[in-house]
Amino acid sequence: MLKIHASELNRIVQCNGFVSMEVNQTSIERPKSESQREGDAAHYLAAKALEQPGIDLKTFKDQPAPNGVFITDEMIEHVFGYVQTISNRGIGQVEVSTTFDILPSVTIAGRADHIFYNETTRTLHVDDFKYGWRLVEPEKNATLLAYAMGFCALHEIDPTDYVFTIHQPRPYHQNGSERSIRMNLREFDKAVKTLEQTLVVCGPKSNLRTGPHCSNCEFLATCPAARRASLNAIDVSSSIFQDDLTDQELSFHLVNLYRAQQSINERVDVLKEQAEHRLKTGAQMPDFMLEPTMSHLRWKLYVTSEILQAITGLDLTKQSLVTPTQAKKRGLDEKIFEVLSERVSTGVRLKQINVSARAKQIFNPKGE
Repeated sequence: MLKIHASELNRIVQCNGFVSMEVNQTSIERPKSESQREGDAAHYLAAKALEQPGIDLKTFKDQPAPNGVFITDEMIEHVFGYVQTISNRGIGQVEVSTTFDILPSVTIAGRADHIFYNETTRTLHVDDFKYGWRLVEPEKNATLLAYAMGFCALHEIDPTDYVFTIHQPRPYHQNGSERSIRMNLREFDKAVKTLEQTLVVCGPKSNLRTGPHCSNCEFLATCPAARRASLNAIDVSSSIFQDDLTDQELSFHLVNLYRAQQSINERVDVLKEQAEHRLKTGAQMPDFMLEPTMSHLRWKLYVTSEILQAITGLDLTKQSLVTPTQAKKRGLDEKIFEVLSERVSTGVRLKQINVSARAKQIFNPKGE
């Protein structure tokens, strides 16, 4: 039985070969980004507000969510708008499971932010709260479609209309922060059949396709299509420069070069991540090593402007204590500089090395 998460469906629709990559390969587990952790905290606050109507969201200010992220005024403001919109229409089920079998051999696991079924009008409302900055649209959104399919299957209901809404308060969109589409039963059934056909052909012979959906794919490092795309991008970026291009040709080349640049950058980022992971686990990789990363030079924690002025006679204040480098430029003694300032390790980074130079440094440090 193949199990797919509803959040992966929009990528699978664009690249059904993703399924075979997921089955046959092991991905590197990536820690959540700060924006993802913020999103989790915002979802926690939204769920609390919908489950306890009338609760004062301001009481959560400066309080940590379960993942440790602190609730901010901005988060409260955006969640309040989302909750108010749903409350005005009618609160249904929050954080509701929609896991179901779409095919005898395929299960779609899902958990929708909010679903409300109006029995009078036989209309199903599916709401998805997005706190991130990457724009998401309700049109052709297979994730929302799967939530509706799962909810209908689990609750044995047969709506005649479906309303899919994206609530995304932070980034600007010409259609506003709340964007909806309505589908009648015929349109919904057509979309369901299209999704089923996509999943039926998922397997060893399915196609890998590159595009914007590759940006967050955990298999980008080992994807053959992404590898070919990055090599093609290098060819495009190495093409002979022409200064007699027409406006249309110039536009065409810029579009392709921007896509090539994105493809190369995505490929570099994911390969760097994989290389760092392997080096951290003891691998020996030609041409690369891990080197410590350091913070900017700073004063040691106990150093204040008063202490420095008492020792040196120099006024080193700039509304606040100047940096060690700025103090040195003002005449701070070198010995005092070395004793009172420090660099703090901030982690490691991948660094390309010259193998020959590295060998000479190790085995012939005096250059003899």
